Amino acid sequence: MCGYHWRVLKSFKQGAEGFSFFELMVTMAVIGILMALAIPTVRDMQQSQIYKETARGMVSVLREAKSTAVAVNTPQMVVFKPNSSNYSWISYNNAGNCWNSVPLRNTKISSQVTMKSLAGGTSAANVSLQFNTNGTVTLKAPNGVMSDGNVSLNAGSVQKYVITVAGTGRVSLLKK
Repeated sequence: MCGYHWRVLKSFKQGAEGFSFFELMVTMAVIGILMALAIPTVRDMQQSQIYKETARGMVSVLREAKSTAVAVNTPQMVVFKPNSSNYSWISYNNAGNCWNSVPLRNTKISSQVTMKSLAGGTSAANVSLQFNTNGTVTLKAPNGVMSDGNVSLNAGSVQKYVITVAGTGRVSLLKK
């Protein structure tokens, strides 16, 4: 039995030459080209994931604020502040008849994401969405101007996602 294994090993050694330097270099070049093609795709996918996570987080806060307003019979407000790249969830203080100064949640968004208000994603004005105890929403922008309930997430001037809150309180997310 030992002689058989020796013969098999000996036959491998006699016929095997290995790879030439040229073959190895061609293989490395092909791998390099494939990597060069894959890296931009991976980078785009990572940026897309950042936008998606930010949009879903914002929608989640809006839906939770609406549910809380109905469940505890207390108005809730979500304020989007595009200039400071954050949004806050604030609860109404029924005892003091005023909005609490300390937010329930204050979220800073990624520096790669630009937040804008209004449908065209053109305004940097703050937008307040007040969820009432019956689930409806009151939309406000500065100076008492009514907002259209849209907040967009942009990459520069290109819209990536638009979050819309209808007067009925329905929150929807649209990928552009």
